[in-house]
Amino acid sequence: MAQALNNLAKHATGLSHALIASRLFKEGDDVPNQLRADTVCSLAELGLGLAKRAIDRLMRVASLAERHGVMRSRITAALNIGHIHGEAGSLEQAMAFTRQALQLLESYEDETLLANAHNNLAFYATKLGDFATAKAHAELAVQTVPANDPALKAIILETRSHVDAHEGAWERALEDLRLSGELLVEVGNDFRRGQTLLQSARILIQLGRLEEADLQLRTTEALVGSASFEPLMAEWAQTRGDYFEALGQFAEALQYHKDAFEYRNRESLKEYERTVESMEETHRVDLAHQEAEILRKKNAELEASEERFQLAITGAAHGIFDWNIVENTCFYSQRFKELLGFDDSNFPAPVDEISELFHPDDAPLHCAAVGACYEGNPRLLSTARLRMASGEYRWFHFSGITVYDEHGSAIRMVGSMADISARKAAEEALLAAKQKAEENSELKSQFLANMSHEIRTPMNGVLGLTELMLMSETTE
Repeated sequence: MAQALNNLAKHATGLSHALIASRLFKEGDDVPNQLRADTVCSLAELGLGLAKRAIDRLMRVASLAERHGVMRSRITAALNIGHIHGEAGSLEQAMAFTRQALQLLESYEDETLLANAHNNLAFYATKLGDFATAKAHAELAVQTVPANDPALKAIILETRSHVDAHEGAWERALEDLRLSGELLVEVGNDFRRGQTLLQSARILIQLGRLEEADLQLRTTEALVGSASFEPLMAEWAQTRGDYFEALGQFAEALQYHKDAFEYRNRESLKEYERTVESMEETHRVDLAHQEAEILRKKNAELEASEERFQLAITGAAHGIFDWNIVENTCFYSQRFKELLGFDDSNFPAPVDEISELFHPDDAPLHCAAVGACYEGNPRLLSTARLRMASGEYRWFHFSGITVYDEHGSAIRMVGSMADISARKAAEEALLAAKQKAEENSELKSQFLANMSHEIRTPMNGVLGLTELMLMSETTE
């Protein structure tokens, strides 16, 4: 991932992608990649002239590295912040951050970082005119640079040559530049080698060694011409003009100085174009930041909503279904499958296969209820028996809502299914009890009617005899 971000950051248009990629790393998940990504983004921002933003990002890198104990990233961040301040001319701040890196290196062994720190301090001290400090750190940089890093050693020797030149140690300065040039040939850095040759030429012109200076300038001319290093061409033309001026050939010197002026104007125009591109890229970066933040918030909201939905589905006693009528596909919640006694391995997912689970006596009624939804009644209410995975039938109640398109055609149905077998059993038990009570009441009525008849029949004779006896007594 870090290599991919490096490749993206090499191009201005890739910075927005690098920034978004950096934001996608979560701090607790992949700290090393987060540190690498933010470091690469800071260097890309610096390349676009966004120094303040690059420093802010590197400060966050340093803080994150400190919390997680990543010493190398802390040191690298301090060195890079110092470099940015140095480029901006804030040399005191550059020295402060570089000394901070040097202090951290007391408990972390890394010769490359140590040599870099000493070299940077020597460079900043030279700019500040503190040549004693510059010389001390330049010597330490030369002593600590790893032998297997010729590119870094070339830079360090070039820095020491500046210190030597300021002290008037011309021969040592020329020797450092010669050794630096040889190392740059070895690593194939022609641009920096051209700068080294021009520095040597300027020293030789100042010393009056014009033949040697001419040789350096010719070598530089061939190098600049073959590689088309336009930023070096102005510097080369200026130095060549100085050479002819030292020879007393002022017409030629004037011509080369004019060339240097034109090269600088062309470079200024290109710099202006690069600045415009940087401003446009800055706008794109800001938009990318905003888009990334919106995307992050939307994803967080979506994840929270999805979590709530999943918890609701998992905790619900009802099974959930979501039927895409147009494509005839349906989502069934885990609870829906469990209510029917199935799992993911044996659940009959296709809608047509689910239809086959309905009891033959109930299927027509359920189909009629679904058909009513097709006809414009959005509410689905249906009760039917479905065959379980075990083969038995249980009662279920369906409740749902239908979604229609702009033409009024049903395109989706979402709802729930509840097992009402216990309720059905209770209803059937209640109905049976009622029927039993009614039968008992009928039997009681028949019993009382029969008893009344049986009692009345003999009593008629008794009542008649009683009346005769009463009449007899009255006659006597």
